[in-house]
Amino acid sequence: MVVSDIEAGETSPSLEALIAMMKRWEESGFEHIVDESQRRQIEILDDTLQSGFPKPANEASIRSFPHSAASLQKTLRDVVPTLEKFRKQLLTDIEIATERTRRLTLMCGVAALSDDLLAKIFDIAALDSGNGKPKTAVNVSRVSKRFRSVALSSHALWNFIFWSTDSPPDSFHQVTLCLQRSSQNPIEVMFEDASTYDRKISGSVVFARFFNAVLPHVARWKSFTFQFQGKTDITTDICNVIANLDSLPEAPLFQKLSLKSWFHSQILLSGESGFPIPFSKWSIPSLREIVLRNFEVDLKAFPTLENITQCVQVSNFNFNAFYVDLMAFRSLKFLGLGILTGIETEQLPEGIPRLDLPTLSELILSLRVTYNKPFDALITSINCPNITELTVHFLYSIDDEDLWGYGTKMKVTQHYIRLLFCLPNRFRRVESLTLSMKQADCVDADEGDVGHMLYAVPFEHLPSLRKLYLIGSLKSLRPYKKSYAQRYEIEENKVFPAIEMISVRSLRPERLYDWIGKVMKKLEKQGDWERCFDYLVLGGKHTTFKGLKVSEIEYIPRDRIPEWIAFCTKSLVKG
Repeated sequence: MVVSDIEAGETSPSLEALIAMMKRWEESGFEHIVDESQRRQIEILDDTLQSGFPKPANEASIRSFPHSAASLQKTLRDVVPTLEKFRKQLLTDIEIATERTRRLTLMCGVAALSDDLLAKIFDIAALDSGNGKPKTAVNVSRVSKRFRSVALSSHALWNFIFWSTDSPPDSFHQVTLCLQRSSQNPIEVMFEDASTYDRKISGSVVFARFFNAVLPHVARWKSFTFQFQGKTDITTDICNVIANLDSLPEAPLFQKLSLKSWFHSQILLSGESGFPIPFSKWSIPSLREIVLRNFEVDLKAFPTLENITQCVQVSNFNFNAFYVDLMAFRSLKFLGLGILTGIETEQLPEGIPRLDLPTLSELILSLRVTYNKPFDALITSINCPNITELTVHFLYSIDDEDLWGYGTKMKVTQHYIRLLFCLPNRFRRVESLTLSMKQADCVDADEGDVGHMLYAVPFEHLPSLRKLYLIGSLKSLRPYKKSYAQRYEIEENKVFPAIEMISVRSLRPERLYDWIGKVMKKLEKQGDWERCFDYLVLGGKHTTFKGLKVSEIEYIPRDRIPEWIAFCTKSLVKG
């Protein structure tokens, strides 16, 4: 064997020597590694492996194989260390060169983008950052001179002013930078109180610093959001900072106010405890949207509201007064009502008024499903004949598990659905319907799922329905022989509107597909196949036709829906 230059010379070859060696090997057909006799042995071995060993008559060739193979193995072993050294050195140099040119490489593609397009990309990146938008804006402005110029000229990039009791004190400069660089543009202000009992600095002190910074810019406020997750006394102190202002500044651009508390205590509501409500004394003529969670606000003080969200998690909420206040609005377009409390039937006030909202176009209901069905009066009182978008969330709590009897969860859910859609003209203009189950792991697999909720929907009362969205996080859905859910069948006289699209975001919703399959068969018998189900949209984790588990959105056209249903429900037949 011919010894390589490096093996005979220096023990730690330079990169240049390795490259030169490899180049000579390549040009000479690697003659320095394997000589002609060894090449011949390799050819014999290859022929033997491909065509099998020769017949016993050629015993001399057979006896030569071990020697040839050993010689070849020694040759390869001698070469491997050299190649390994070369590989490691080359990888190190490539990593160094890549790191040095990484930013330059990125800039090469970005250089072709216009400043307007680059600013749009910055905005999208900042929006995806959520509450970290200010930090993203600061980081982007430090990449290069051009990035800094584009970022500083894009005032919308700096319009989100966020601070939290969990934010590092030494990063407060982000608030100052955003206030300065947003120029005179409208700003969105958000403060989050996540104070815990072991914090050294009070949350009210942190808020006072933040509020003193943003208050001089109140004329530019477009929205203000409070999120309270900390201690009750600190929350009270924070609200007092605003509620007790001596002078009420003008806020001509103020359009949205959000007050959200995650406390479960009843003492937070105003009236009984004197809990201060920030902004309650302010006259905000431009306010269009208010979002409340465990807060009561005098809605009459804001007659220009168009969007109202009220989430209730305590049992002493005054629904009578709330309904009366809602009906006083003449331009209300959106209502989000979340009833998440486990309130008792006797706690509801007598004579809940009928909720007539003729201007409402979108309604979102979130109901905590409880065994004693306390919300019947609240549901039946709703009268919104011009709604085009309706969303209903059914929430199940693990805290209620001991109170449920077998099979009653889906019965109660269907009970609410029948109440909601019982009147023929209540939702005749609804074009988009969303039904979802949240915390649905509390629903046993053999009680039913988001698909079986549909058996209770009187679709004949929804003639304008075109889009159906179904959402649920479910357990295993294989039915049992004595399954409560298997009793559901589609009635012969059932009428279905021309639903163009069904969107499914769920885990293994086989029973849902069973419902779709039954509906499609009925439509086919009626001769209405061509006017329904243009396509099926699958979101979340699901299995494709090829058996691959994916999370991407998938669109299945009408002609392939039966094939998909057969694929998804084959386990039902086995069950």
